[in-house]
Amino acid sequence: MLKLQMTALAEEKFNETIIRESSVFIISDAEIDSAIQLMVQKFTLNQEQTRAFSIIANHSLGRSKVGSQLLMRIFGEGGTEKSRVIEAICDWFILINQKQRLIVTAITEAAAVKINGSTLHSAVGIPVKASDKERQINVTKVTDKQQLK
Repeated sequence: MLKLQMTALAEEKFNETIIRESSVFIISDAEIDSAIQLMVQKFTLNQEQTRAFSIIANHSLGRSKVGSQLLMRIFGEGGTEKSRVIEAICDWFILINQKQRLIVTAITEAAAVKINGSTLHSAVGIPVKASDKERQINVTKVTDKQQLK
């Protein structure tokens, strides 16, 4: 019965958050698990996608088993719904009011556009060679280090 109540409470908070576009305060393990499951259902993630999403969601709340820094990439062939997982991750960070901690990157510009992110080299400010001339790409996203200054 308690699990049912926690799920209902998490779903209510989740729905309120979507309507107001603000964040929620998730304090118990049951609320965290319920919120993760609601995101999985919202984005209809399969088993592998759910695993990747859960690793990131748990890490974002300090429940990680890999240490303080998570470096994770999502790979797969075209059409495997990688962008769907990234959309879920972006929504998760908005839900927990931590959007500024997330940097979404892709290797190619086409992939970056699809996920509303930036290319990896532009996100970290690596110069790009164009013919024989080198040009600096402007960083468009604010990183954690920039916000700390």
